[in-house]
Amino acid sequence: MLTSRSQDEYVQPPIWPEQFHSVMLQNRSGSLALVDLWYDWPAQRNLNLIQNQQAGTLWDIEWGNRTSYYFDREANTCKTITMPVGLLTPNWLSEAEYVGQQTVDNHLCNVWKKEAFIIYWADVKTGKPVKWIFEWTGATFEILTWSEGEVLEDEQWQAPAACFSSNAAELSGALLDDPGVSTSPLPKFGMNVAAA
Repeated sequence: MLTSRSQDEYVQPPIWPEQFHSVMLQNRSGSLALVDLWYDWPAQRNLNLIQNQQAGTLWDIEWGNRTSYYFDREANTCKTITMPVGLLTPNWLSEAEYVGQQTVDNHLCNVWKKEAFIIYWADVKTGKPVKWIFEWTGATFEILTWSEGEVLEDEQWQAPAACFSSNAAELSGALLDDPGVSTSPLPKFGMNVAAA
């Protein structure tokens, strides 16, 4: 149950570290995946390594220039997408509405809601995220680990040659047709919207 607080008791939302690694359990309408999230703000990049339940692994590399590559290394397939917005900034939760406290996964959490975009739970004691739900897709992420300062090796950020072929946008496969890979424009909720 959510415990609300008065406006006088507003709690500032957390600011993400400039680099971190997180392991999360993703649930998209019952479709489960284990996600390794690597966030590297100084290098302007973000990687979601999505191990679908009893299926292959989808790589989702997002760059600060608004280019995203969704690919399956084993199937040699790739979908390149130009997003209308860029990476989440470390302070992307600023201006979020504080809605109170709730116990989630045995953690007492502060809870924020950012318009119709996300509900975000962070541990009261540590400030680390425990869970978030993207309201526009219904995707739920349970945060299993959160390691600040961890950086993925540079060579892991390179998209395969299939992403640069003349028919890359037409390539598809079971993983790339996943409903979780949306090409819909995202609203600019705290994202880096500097000119590309």
